[in-house]
Amino acid sequence: MRKRLHHLVFLLAICMTLPAEPWKPPSTDVSTPAEVSLSDAESERYQSLTNRVIGTANVRTELSDGFRYVLDSENTEPADVIEWMRLQRKSCPFVSYSLHFTSGGDLLLDLRGPDGVKELLQLELPPLAPQFI
Repeated sequence: MRKRLHHLVFLLAICMTLPAEPWKPPSTDVSTPAEVSLSDAESERYQSLTNRVIGTANVRTELSDGFRYVLDSENTEPADVIEWMRLQRKSCPFVSYSLHFTSGGDLLLDLRGPDGVKELLQLELPPLAPQFI
């Protein structure tokens, strides 16, 4: 069972690293379909997961096209990270998400995208867990 769970997590992580759609500024034209928004239940779950996933980051490194978060592997469940990525992608499909498991046991979460994505991520996500700031 545990091996199957690891395979599932691995496959989901690979699927989440597929190339993202090109970034487009949000449309103000009501006749143009807007980005997919989260339902109330999804939004509540997203906030909870953001606190549990990004809230456990002990390092945030700036990348040329985004950020890398080093997540506290003792307190972060990979399944929570993957669920967070799925919800985050619904509202930000122009961001590429990837989760890396290092040989040292760290969980690395990369968020990357085209110009302007870093500024958006800085506004949307906390830089680090409060105890690491």
